[in-house]
Amino acid sequence: MVSKPEIPRDSTAIIDSSVLISMGGPANEQYQAFEQFVTDRNLTV
Repeated sequence: MVSKPEIPRDSTAIIDSSVLISMGGPANEQYQAFEQFVTDRNLTV
């Protein structure tokens, strides 16, 4: 079984702004899921 790569807690992630734009605004479900992922893992984006 292959494990999925995971961003370690307290890391800094650099993403292209087009990724955020494609997720829509804060009312969008994908955006909210991303925000929750970042918050749960204490990531800096």
